Amino acid sequence: MSMIPWWREPNRHDFNRIADHLDLEGEVSDSLAMQVRKLLELDRAQEQDITRLETIIKVLAGLLIETGVLSQQQVSQRVAAALAEQTRQEMQERTNPQLRCARCQETVARKDTYMTGLGAVCGSCYQALEA
Repeated sequence: MSMIPWWREPNRHDFNRIADHLDLEGEVSDSLAMQVRKLLELDRAQEQDITRLETIIKVLAGLLIETGVLSQQQVSQRVAAALAEQTRQEMQERTNPQLRCARCQETVARKDTYMTGLGAVCGSCYQALEA
């Protein structure tokens, strides 16, 4: 079986090739083969869910346009703005990851948390626990 190049994400063809390999090779443990099969089933189920959601979104956007609530341009602009905001939030999360304090439930920068028996806690809660 050939290796998946490190510079690209694996695709469905790669997963199918792996599944075929696991079915043909007796060297791979049954447990590992079962885990990979479950992952492949999950991948297929998620793909179906995404397809359903895409269809629902298309129908709802179409209804908004057909009823005159929004124009095609307005829908496109709002979708583009929402995707841009999502990208901005993802970038912010990568550069400054946030965690929720296990004690007070405040959201704080991960670098400002302490690990305790409760889980990650903020500085204020950590000081209160130490007192």
